[in-house]
Amino acid sequence: GKKVGVIAIDPSSPFTGGAILGDRLRMQDHAVEEGVFIRSMGSRGNLGGVSRGTHEAALILDACGFDAVIIETVGVGQSEVDIVKIADTVCLILTPGMGDDVQIMKAGIMEIADVFVVNKADKEGADKVAADVQVMLKMLIEREWVPPVALVSSNKNTGVDRVKEIITEHAKYLAESAEGRAEAAEALSRAQFDTLVQPSTDALLDAAAAEERLWDAILTASRATGDPQAAWDAHNRDLAARCDYLNSLGIESLHYTASNGTDLTVGLIAEGVFCGGGETTQQGVFFNPNIPTEECFISPKRGVAEGIVYATKPLCYQGQLIENFYLRFEGGKAVEAKAEVNDALLQEMLNMDEGARYLGECALVPFNSPINETGLLFYNTLFDENACCHLAMGMGYADTIRGFHEKTLEECRALGINDSMIHEDFMIGTPDLSITAHCRDGREVAIFRDGTWAF
Repeated sequence: GKKVGVIAIDPSSPFTGGAILGDRLRMQDHAVEEGVFIRSMGSRGNLGGVSRGTHEAALILDACGFDAVIIETVGVGQSEVDIVKIADTVCLILTPGMGDDVQIMKAGIMEIADVFVVNKADKEGADKVAADVQVMLKMLIEREWVPPVALVSSNKNTGVDRVKEIITEHAKYLAESAEGRAEAAEALSRAQFDTLVQPSTDALLDAAAAEERLWDAILTASRATGDPQAAWDAHNRDLAARCDYLNSLGIESLHYTASNGTDLTVGLIAEGVFCGGGETTQQGVFFNPNIPTEECFISPKRGVAEGIVYATKPLCYQGQLIENFYLRFEGGKAVEAKAEVNDALLQEMLNMDEGARYLGECALVPFNSPINETGLLFYNTLFDENACCHLAMGMGYADTIRGFHEKTLEECRALGINDSMIHEDFMIGTPDLSITAHCRDGREVAIFRDGTWAF
C-alpha cells in the first residue's frame, strides 16, 4: 500500500550524448501500477554513477509523498560513488562469476555500502562472494552500523524479505543513533556543496547570467510568474474548452498546409478524443501531468496519412540535433525522409521498429506560445514540443480513446493506436500554418489560421 518512486540511471554515450533509458521499458508493467512512478535519466557525462539532477528528482518525489524512492545507478567503480551523497541507505549488489570478488577490493566500494546484497545466490560462487565481503568488513574501522550481507535469489524467491528488514533496520539506525544522524547530515552537506560549486561545462554566457536567464525562461514558459494558481486555472479552462469544441466536431481528418511546402492530411480515429491541460484520475483527483503544457493533442489513426510535412525546429534525439528535415507519407507510413543535418540519425530513428514510421500524435499549439516566444531551444522535449504545433513518430496514446479505461491495450490498437518503442516529437508550426478539419458530416472547419487558433 505504499507509494514507491524509482529513478533509474543509464550511462550516456560519450560520443553522442544519448542514452537508451531501457529501464522504463524493462519495468513498464510496474509503471502502470497505482502508487508507482518510474523515471529514467541519462548520466549526461556525470562521472559519479548518477545524473546531476538525481538528487533533486529524489527530493521532488519525497515532497510528493512517496514513501520510498529507489535509485538504480549506472554501477560503481573507484569513482562512481556519488550515490552516497544522495541515498539514506546504499545497497551494493554483487553477483557471482562477474568478477565482483575483485570489485569489492576497490577503493571506496566498501565504505559506501550500508547493505551488501549477493544476487543470483543460487549460482555457484555466491557463498564465496559473501564470505569475501565478510572478510573485508573486518578490516574496516569499527562502526556502530556494520553492513549486513544478504543472499538473494529470484529463481528460488529467497532473500528479498531479509533485504527489506535490513533496510528498515538501517532507517531506524539513522533516525535514532547519534552516529546515524551525523552520517545523514554529512551526506546532505556533500550534496549541497556539489550543487553550489559544480561548474556548467556548456554555458556560453557567464555562469550566473546564464542560470538567471534560464530560470526566467523556465518560469515564464511554465506560467509561474505573477499568480501561478490563477494563471493555471485559466489556462486549464481554456485548453479544456478547446478540447471540448474539437471533440464536438466529429473530425475525420486534419489537413495541414504552410508556405514552406507542408501539405499533409492525417486521419483520426472515430473513438478518439483531444486531450489537454489538467486530467482527473479515476479516484477523482485533478492534476497537471506536465508543466509546461500548451497543447491539445490526439493520437491519429495508423495507416491514414498522405502528403509531406517539413520540420520547423531542430529535433533533439539521442543528444544530437536533426535539422532541416521533411517526411513524406503514403498510406500512413513515412516512405521518404531527408535531413540536411544528421540524416543518418533520422533514418536510424525511423527504422527502430515497424511502427516507428507511423504517426503517434498530432498536437495543436499556437505559434505565439510562451515557450516559442523565449526564442530558446531547451533541448528538452517537454519544453520544446510546446513551442508550436508538432507531430510525433511512433507510439500512440491509448488514453486518447474514449472510454479507454474499459478497453484493453490490444482493443485500442485495433482501433488505430500505433505501437512502437519510440515516441519522438518534432515541431511543424509556422507563422502561416493552416489546419482545416474535415468532419464526418461533410463540413470543413477552420482549426488554425496564421499559425494560431481559428476559434
